[in-house]
Amino acid sequence: MKLRIAIIVHIELRTNKENYKYICREIEGFVRHNPKEGLQSLKNKIRRELQVDVSLYKVYRAKRFELELIKGDVKKQYARIYDYCHIVVKQNPGSSLFLKVDKEINPSVMQRMYFYLSRLRVGFLDDCRPIVGMDGCFTKGYYRGQLLAAIGRDVNDKIYPIVMVYVEVEKYDS
Repeated sequence: MKLRIAIIVHIELRTNKENYKYICREIEGFVRHNPKEGLQSLKNKIRRELQVDVSLYKVYRAKRFELELIKGDVKKQYARIYDYCHIVVKQNPGSSLFLKVDKEINPSVMQRMYFYLSRLRVGFLDDCRPIVGMDGCFTKGYYRGQLLAAIGRDVNDKIYPIVMVYVEVEKYDS
């Protein structure tokens, strides 16, 4: 006859009463270290380290809230575009910057922005080959659009931007 010994460990998880703001404070380090971490793995970390059983929706809300705290609210950042334009023109005399916003949306949303720095023009005339090309890329994020640039080639055969334009869609009106 053998005697069997079993050790049973019971871990009692706290209930689902914690709100997403509490979870947000607790997961700040996780999200700051790896903002692209999946919700399920984040839920497992919360369960393992905080001993709290929460729903995926609460984890989603907590992660979204924490990312907004880390990166800042996108709408508030776009609301400061006028300040940015003023500083660029003030710090770079001879430069021009034109901005078109949609004022019907509150806060107003940037539609187009023309960006020309006089120092880039001087650098192009002094050091670049007299060839001008066009380049563009799509922007990702909350407000999508395209960044178009008139570019030249410098003496090291590298791309040198001359004028940049941000537009919502590449079309004739833009």
